[in-house]
Amino acid sequence: MISGPGFESLTAHHAPRSALTGRNPDAKGEGRMRVPMDRRRFFTTAGGLVPVFVATSDVVARATPAAAQERSPAPPFDPKALVRALQNGGYVIYFRHAATDQSRTDLDRVDLKNCATQRNLSDKGREQARAIGKAFAALGIKVSKVMSSPYCRCIDTGKLAFGEVTIVPDLEFAIAKSEPEAKRLGAVLRTLLGTKPPPDANTVVVAHSANLKEAVGIWPQPEGAAHVFHPQDDGRPVHIDRVGPEQWPELVPSR
Repeated sequence: MISGPGFESLTAHHAPRSALTGRNPDAKGEGRMRVPMDRRRFFTTAGGLVPVFVATSDVVARATPAAAQERSPAPPFDPKALVRALQNGGYVIYFRHAATDQSRTDLDRVDLKNCATQRNLSDKGREQARAIGKAFAALGIKVSKVMSSPYCRCIDTGKLAFGEVTIVPDLEFAIAKSEPEAKRLGAVLRTLLGTKPPPDANTVVVAHSANLKEAVGIWPQPEGAAHVFHPQDDGRPVHIDRVGPEQWPELVPSR
């Protein structure tokens, strides 16, 4: 534990955890890929969440479930500290698209302008996206740019939450690609996650589960989950925390 002026806590994080519950989102549920995270330490200052040590994504890839289980559980960040950090800006927030209609599948992965052939947002997903946007506005979290996969479910998530989106073709669904192409898409996303936004604002990226797995070894669950990254001076994206789709409204103080 480090203490002193400007320091609130020093904790070790070993897996993506909810800012509100501290639970590993992949700890339960059949068919979900459990992805071990790298070891890292942070301390919270008045200016935000600051990394002390971060293992590389290669370490994430080499970590085994047994090794992950050997790490002592660590308390999650104070959600109020996370909100303050986002209010100060300087972070990249990666959203997996909001909840979709599971009765539909993607029939055409070439003509992505045709929403009729894709798995689109459900009514629940549309409400999730709107609620996320309202929470950001209520919390005073500024977003300078929203980048989206060309899939309609991602575009709709970004537009319903934040208004305007910039479509980035290299954010398209990596799971249907060849291994070399999936790795290339992961590298593109890793660069975006490590690119600093303008001062006092944040960047939002809306895409898919497999893309984040290819980029940094995290499989985001469920649909609508967000992972927050802090870009470093050398271009590395440092994973800060996870916020579930239903948790953003809970971060808004009650009146």
